[in-house]
Amino acid sequence: MRTAIITLMAMTLLFGACSGGDTSDLAVSDGATTGAPAMNDTGDVGGESVAAEAPQDAQLLAYQRDVLENRKIIQQATLELTDDDTEGLFSRITTLVERSGGFVASAELTRSDDEGRGPFINLTIRIPADEMTSTLSSIEDLADEVTAKTIGSQDVTEEYSDIEAQLRNLTAYEDELLVILTEVRENSTSKADELLSVFERIRQVRDEIERLEGRQRLLDDLISLATIDISLFPEYEGAPIVDEGWQPGDVVRDALRATVDAFQSIVDGLIWVALGILPILLAIGIPLMGIVLFWRKRSRTRRSNIKTEPQQ
Repeated sequence: MRTAIITLMAMTLLFGACSGGDTSDLAVSDGATTGAPAMNDTGDVGGESVAAEAPQDAQLLAYQRDVLENRKIIQQATLELTDDDTEGLFSRITTLVERSGGFVASAELTRSDDEGRGPFINLTIRIPADEMTSTLSSIEDLADEVTAKTIGSQDVTEEYSDIEAQLRNLTAYEDELLVILTEVRENSTSKADELLSVFERIRQVRDEIERLEGRQRLLDDLISLATIDISLFPEYEGAPIVDEGWQPGDVVRDALRATVDAFQSIVDGLIWVALGILPILLAIGIPLMGIVLFWRKRSRTRRSNIKTEPQQ
């Protein structure tokens, strides 16, 4: 009997070791006070499925969280805002961005043709990526109206990982080339062409490394600092039906003045015709009229002479 009990205990311990320590820890629930595992209606150990799934869910969540934290995301956004004081809004946005740890990358101001209307302003700001959501909300609260808003992101994790892999390989290759260069230098039988060939290959590898490092620095900058393009539009106020300060008496006076000016212009024209143009016309017209009359009289005389000759 003792042998059977020992054998049963050994099999129980072996089964517990094979099933893992997590199950034994999580299986103790209702039976914790009695020292026996809780049983359900079917006779199975209560909580066994939970014990098996909970660690897997925790591991999956931890893996997903780790993947999301390690992803390389470039965040971008655009805003179109309307305000009656665009210059004041620009100043408030600049102060807010600087307090958030960012800066204004560029700004362009265009004056409006309408008198009394504020300028159009386009600006680009860079802020820490983790401050993008809160900064956008704060900027929207500063303006009178948000007319347009877009938010986007670009996942460059694959490109970033590829750059890192290429840099590791090229750096290792460069180290090997440096070792070869040392061997070529120390070898007295080496030719100058061999030395120059190794130098050229090292230069090419170094150029490629610097190009990839430059691209990596650019991606780091775009990832760490989100980019927001903002357009500030002044509010348009329609013209009133009646202008302030409208005086009907002034309009009547201006109309009478225009009538007098018109009559003066007509009289001035008649005077110019009578004293300036008419004498010139007379000086040219009278001699011309005399020539025309003389020519017509001569023509009639010739026709009369022609008619009287056959009768003789």
